[in-house]
Order: sequence, then structure tokens, then C-alpha cells
Amino acid sequence: MEGDYFNVSTGVPSFYIAPSPLLTGELSVSAGGHAQEVLAMHLLPSHRALLWDIPHPGVQEYVARCIARCRPRSVYVSDGSAEARDYIRRRALEAGEEMRLAREGHTAHFDHYCDQARDRQHTRILVTPDQDLGPHIATRDRDQGLAEMEGLLEGIMEGHEMYVCFYTLGPAASPFTIPCLQITDSPYVAHSENILYRPGYTSFLSLEEGRT
Repeated sequence: MEGDYFNVSTGVPSFYIAPSPLLTGELSVSAGGHAQEVLAMHLLPSHRALLWDIPHPGVQEYVARCIARCRPRSVYVSDGSAEARDYIRRRALEAGEEMRLAREGHTAHFDHYCDQARDRQHTRILVTPDQDLGPHIATRDRDQGLAEMEGLLEGIMEGHEMYVCFYTLGPAASPFTIPCLQITDSPYVAHSENILYRPGYTSFLSLEEGRT
């Protein structure tokens, strides 16, 4: 099913799998200048190099727009290396999102009791006027939903560190590979996805311009 998945109770999108309005520029998130200038202001040189090594310019523009919109305190770009994965895991502990277990190298995370499963009453699938998903799926006009999401994302990461992570769905190095870019301010979320999904930074290095 193509489309956008949006939980209006939080306003924070999880994965964007093509077609993505943020990546294609359909969502008007102003970077307040050229993407390179925004990234230079917020990223360490080594992290900035990770983004500029990706040939698809939409990736840099997407990250820059998210930085300008969410206004994080700092930005960490993960290439999926052991060092990056260890850093994210350590930050999850330091932020109190995970706790150490007695067994070496193991941690645990507990969600709030009000944050269990999906909030179905406040979750909508964003659709265009020509799409009809039937009476059993809650939908909302795509333009209206994206406009609300822009407002909810404004300054949502102030005081937090932003994590930029790359993954792939499907088999690696295949015509069926789906590159995925995750941006979150939760090190626990990034840590969980490091466990659940294949590292995808190298897939982005071969991402051709024009593919979303």
C-alpha cells in the first residue's frame, strides 16, 4: 500500500518508504538556506562527510529540512558501524531509555502503560482524493495531514540529539532492496532498529538520483 503513515497523537512519522513527501520536497520544510549551510552548522565534519558521500542530493536536503524544522541540540549520523551502534546503545542508557540487566551486554526498555500498541482512534492513513481504502480503515486528506504534521514537528527535538540512521528492507544489494532513512531523537528507537533491520548506509552510497 503506497501512502503516508501518520499518528496524529504524536505527529512523529516513523519510516518513510517511497514515495516520501519529505524526500521529494512535497512537504514544505524550509531549511532556512542551502542544505550544505544547514548541515555545516549542525554536523561534525566526519558526519557531514557521511551525508555528502551519498550521491542522491535529496538525502542531504531531507536531513537539512528536518534539522531546520525539528531544531535538535545536536545531530549524530550513523553509518551502521560497530562504533556507531555502540554509541547509540550507550546513549540509550545515558538518556534513561534503557536499563542494564545482570547479563553482560543486555539491556531492557519499558514503555509507559499509556503507550502500548497503536492508538487506533487517533491514527489515520493519509490519502489523496482519488484513493478509497474502504470503510474499515481510518483515513485523512493527505494535504491536511501533512500540514498538521509540519506544525507538530516544529521544534519537537529542541534540547535533544537527533539520530540519522540508514537501513534496508528486503534483500541487500538487490533490485528489491528498499533503502530507508530514519530520523529520531530516541536512542532507544535507533537501537531497536539496529537490531531489527539490516544496516543500509552502503545501499545509500549507490542510490541513484531520481529514485525515491
